[in-house]
Amino acid sequence: QYNLSNNINVYGNVSQAYRPVQYNDLIPLASIDKIDADMKDSHGYQADFGFRGSIQDILRFDAGVYLLSYVDRIGTITLKDSTSTSYNYKTNTGTSEAKGVEIYIEFHPLNLTGLGSAGDISIFTSTSTDHALYKAGSKIVKNGENTDIGGNKLENAPEFISRSGFTYSYKRISFTVLYSYTSQFFSDAANTKFTTSGISGIVPGYGVFDFSGVVDFGQFNLNVGVNNFTGEKYFTRRISTYPGPGILPGDGRTFYIGVGAKI
Repeated sequence: QYNLSNNINVYGNVSQAYRPVQYNDLIPLASIDKIDADMKDSHGYQADFGFRGSIQDILRFDAGVYLLSYVDRIGTITLKDSTSTSYNYKTNTGTSEAKGVEIYIEFHPLNLTGLGSAGDISIFTSTSTDHALYKAGSKIVKNGENTDIGGNKLENAPEFISRSGFTYSYKRISFTVLYSYTSQFFSDAANTKFTTSGISGIVPGYGVFDFSGVVDFGQFNLNVGVNNFTGEKYFTRRISTYPGPGILPGDGRTFYIGVGAKI
């Protein structure tokens, strides 16, 4: 880390990692799961570089790039048995590489215009891109053909994730509106688009709005909120275990209220 000024610095990091095969990697979670008994330990490295800082009480920011290489990655491939029934096969899926950009920005426009007496508005976003592919992959038999998954997209790795919104606060009252978006991704290393059982395939992109508010009474505070207040219908995962096999739906519209006390 190097300080360019009192408020801005640049940072960088390079690290290595090692992941042994673990006990739960060798235990099938469902009757339609199969395990490669000859799995190898995984290893890799990560590098990132960025800069962060603030401009008075108007702007805060953190922006960086990263690269993650993963050798002998342990993952899941969806295959079919002799009866054409789909099953999940856990094995060393190959060498993956993920690279992207991460950005956080928080802007306070009322502090810029000198209208701080009207309260505070914070407009923020935390957004990342992830270009994740298999540089070299396992060779599998899929639909009766030998297939190399090298060049496939990494499973469970959306290319775009964003959490954006705004917070308004005035004296003892504040509320936040948050929009969370996740782009589509594949659930297995073979990039299977569809299976009749639903255990693998594309997980479509989805966006969810949340609202939360706080009223501070000094010794006590009241918290209220509505998650997914637009009632978005979506799912976040595909699973082979209970309550599946199939898709795992996201939460619908939910409300909550809470009371806190300072003792």
